[in-house]
Amino acid sequence: MSNEIDSEKSLILVDDHEMILLGLKNFLESKNSWKVRGLAKSIESAKSLLQGFFADGGLPQIIVIDIELGEENGFDLALYVRENFPAIKIIMYTMHDESDYVLKSRQLKIDGYISKASGSEEFLKCLDTVYSGKEYLEGRLVERQELIEEAVSLLTKREVLIFREMLNGKSNMEISQTLNLTKHSVEVYATTIYEKLFCNGRAELLKKYR
Repeated sequence: MSNEIDSEKSLILVDDHEMILLGLKNFLESKNSWKVRGLAKSIESAKSLLQGFFADGGLPQIIVIDIELGEENGFDLALYVRENFPAIKIIMYTMHDESDYVLKSRQLKIDGYISKASGSEEFLKCLDTVYSGKEYLEGRLVERQELIEEAVSLLTKREVLIFREMLNGKSNMEISQTLNLTKHSVEVYATTIYEKLFCNGRAELLKKYR
């Protein structure tokens, strides 16, 4: 078996909506610049595609993954790809542009992040940028992401985890259950986060960073 990457511009698309998959495939093929190697509607079908390409000796350059795959999470697939096929570049293509999703994408070192609200030319720009070895974040999200990264630089690793859950809209009790902490510990961390980021509480923090 070989872990070699295609020499041509190639990718696979992962989305649980068939119309989106077919629309993207037709659009890309009409441009004659990208070869769509396969389509997948679930994590398991995407894994099967990748394992097949691996066995045949040629992996696609890029995998484009929707974050919401029915009841599955596209980030789980991204982590699988990163751990098992590190040469493949990853782009998250999603309806979500909330800060917590972008932050998680950055923490997992995803190569590109673009929303489904973007135009076709920006989607192509994202593909070409990632193909060239650079990271890509949709233009309208850059300023907000810079603000979040500045905030993250001021926080400890544990505080970053709690900050991310806050941006995800979770209550202190929900955060305590997710991170296996006491509710009191979460409240103490939250107070420290507010102080470090000069916010007077949860509402102001969400208004500023979400």
